[in-house]
Amino acid sequence: MHGMKREPFEIKCDGIKLRGELFVPGGPGSFTAVPLCHGIPRGGKRPGDLGYMPLAQRLAGAGYGALVFNLRGC
Repeated sequence: MHGMKREPFEIKCDGIKLRGELFVPGGPGSFTAVPLCHGIPRGGKRPGDLGYMPLAQRLAGAGYGALVFNLRGC
């Protein structure tokens, strides 16, 4: 597996910009992308929790795309 790329992501919804990052697996070809929305895990952030970035990097390393973003209002 080749190196992963991180690309900024932005979409406009009802005049509101939603921003995030798309983690793209390296190498040629298409891939399946997994959206990682806030609220997982449900219990809230714990000390030492690095958030979604390590999970997104692991998914990209396994050949999946990962989209990390917050829903509107957050």
